[in-house]
Amino acid sequence: MVLGAQMKAFFHCMQRKTYLKILFIGILLFEIAGTTHLLFGQTKNSLENDNSELLHYNKLIEQIKKVDYATQFAQNAVNAFADSAFLPELLFQLSEWEIQKEKLHYELAMIKYDQQMKLFDDKKLDNEPTEPALTYEKALNINRQILNEFPSFAQLNKVLYRTGLCLFETGKRDSSKQIFLKVINEYPDSTYQSDVLFRLGECYFDEGDYQKAIEMYQSILMDWKSPFFAMALYKIGWSHYRLSNYSA
Repeated sequence: MVLGAQMKAFFHCMQRKTYLKILFIGILLFEIAGTTHLLFGQTKNSLENDNSELLHYNKLIEQIKKVDYATQFAQNAVNAFADSAFLPELLFQLSEWEIQKEKLHYELAMIKYDQQMKLFDDKKLDNEPTEPALTYEKALNINRQILNEFPSFAQLNKVLYRTGLCLFETGKRDSSKQIFLKVINEYPDSTYQSDVLFRLGECYFDEGDYQKAIEMYQSILMDWKSPFFAMALYKIGWSHYRLSNYSA
């Protein structure tokens, strides 16, 4: 496409750092004009009597438009530089935008679902609506491509972390646990250490392995500045309660 050709011609003569900076600024600041029409007429009409909900709905629509455009922009960059050294970084940025895109579309779908459920409960809708679900399918596929094709990628720890987080948020706890253990073992100095330890603790807690969960939570207490410090203390207490260890 024309945009891809223009990007390739312009950016091939620029250094890596400058290129990436311009790419991100372009994604974040470009004014959106004319994107996929996402308004659900019935949903919007049902919100018009609640100004706060309608305001949130309209803001959400605008966010979706911007993120949809940014995602397409990132995809264009991937297509234009499919044979360059920039590709793994561009793929990772595309994956990050796909995550944001799915989250926003999920939020919008949940608004529609809630409104349809009200109609169903009031006997104004014949069939019960299907609840939306997060899958992060596109982001996970992109991350797998990076992990398989670019094992020397400098930000591989970030790719692993985000992959584990996507699996965790979609209920695939066994798979997410394996990813998180890999991050802990192979990247002990990762900035995501506390987050990963807490998620691992949550995995073990949900499995009923409270002793292992306590080990994960206690590891977080080594860094009192961790944003997970207070929650880790709370979950340690809860784990001991589940173990009937009231004197711990």
